[in-house]
Amino acid sequence: MNNCYCTCFNNNTLADYINNWSGFFKKENTYAIVDNQSRKIELNSNFNIFSYNEADIRKNLNFTEDVSKRHFWNSIGNRNIVWFYAHFRMLNFYISNPQYEYYWFFDDDVICDDWDAFLKNVKYDSDFLSYFCFKSESVLDQALVPHINNDTYSKQGWFDRFPGDKDTLPNNIDKYFGSFFPVTRYTNNALKVLLQLHNNGYFGYSEGFVPTTLNNLNLTLDTLILPDNTSRHYDTKNIKLLHKNQFIKWEWI
Repeated sequence: MNNCYCTCFNNNTLADYINNWSGFFKKENTYAIVDNQSRKIELNSNFNIFSYNEADIRKNLNFTEDVSKRHFWNSIGNRNIVWFYAHFRMLNFYISNPQYEYYWFFDDDVICDDWDAFLKNVKYDSDFLSYFCFKSESVLDQALVPHINNDTYSKQGWFDRFPGDKDTLPNNIDKYFGSFFPVTRYTNNALKVLLQLHNNGYFGYSEGFVPTTLNNLNLTLDTLILPDNTSRHYDTKNIKLLHKNQFIKWEWI
């Protein structure tokens, strides 16, 4: 399959994490996507760097809005569009690189002790896969996606926060999904659909907006980690996939 693998860095923390990925970047079609907001990149490397800043995102996606300070996930008021609308950096990359069948995106603070085994085992039977994907208790769509439940920190309250202020979704949506973005994978068609939605004026907090709108258009969703903290995609006991140096469990949501 024609995959590309993108690790999303912030230029301020690039030096802290880049060594964790040195072996990974020896693979074919790997990219370091670097938010170069604060200063010019000072890095000599032999791998692909895709650099951008917030101004590039706004120009390439023709986006003029700011993040609402009334939204739950921006209650402090310090989130810019690159953080809050994380799928924008993915769409920005897709616009310049539309040739792949599947697009993987990893946060820079994700580590894995056996990338080859992990990537070999993950199934290719969904348009969108994320570390967690879950749905509201009333939703019956997407058999591979579990309902959020009382074992989680947020419980059903997650969907009191999404949709939130300025989240703009098609009017016919009444089935809501959430996700967790340190690891995501999209088909080419999923990104194409998200770009069309964006061009039609729809946008929202990424971890709710992406799975909710893709489901509404009958694309398939899946979760990497299940409520019992196992996975149908890889052996969670023998392959260590960590975020911020820990295995993030279902209860964290």
